[in-house]
Order: sequence, then structure tokens, then C-alpha cells
Amino acid sequence: MQLPIAYGEEFVRHLTALSRQTPFNYKDLQQIKAMNREDLAERLKSECPQISDFVLLNSAREVAERVHQKRMELAVASARSSSVQGAASLLEFVVQLFSATV
Repeated sequence: MQLPIAYGEEFVRHLTALSRQTPFNYKDLQQIKAMNREDLAERLKSECPQISDFVLLNSAREVAERVHQKRMELAVASARSSSVQGAASLLEFVVQLFSATV
């Protein structure tokens, strides 16, 4: 019997597939993969309430697609994207993306 995939794991898998890369540290990715929707939203809530709410209202795939879209918009719109892409933590990266003004 196959166990259901955790929300965080589906999010990381889909984001990796969209981005074709994972420039984030391994420990961070493992922690996120183990999170359910509420854990991930709670972790992001204090730093970026808008993405926290988005996590609660959408599937892991939709969140990954939005993060990827936001990343691409920022890369096109700003030279700052290189500093954002260099974040070691996926959660820090997501907060930076949604806190940046494009």
C-alpha cells in the first residue's frame, strides 16, 4: 500500500520539475518535503502572510507554479534576480520572491 505524498513533497517535486534545478540546500528541502499544507503555511506566515494564505487555499502544484512564475517575472524584470536565486533556503527564497516589488 502506497502512502499519500506529503503536501511539501509534492510542492518541491513540482517546483523542481518546472525549474529544472534545485539550488536550495538539501536539509531545507527534506524539511519542506515532510510538511503538510498547514505546517508550510505556518512556517511562512510570519515572514510573508500573502504566500501563507496562498498555500492554504491552493494545491501544492499550484503553489509551485506560482513560485516558479514569480521567479521568472522577477528574473525578467530585475537584475536583483541573481541575488534572490542564490538563496540557500527554499523558504527564504519564496519569502524573498513574494516580498519583492516587481
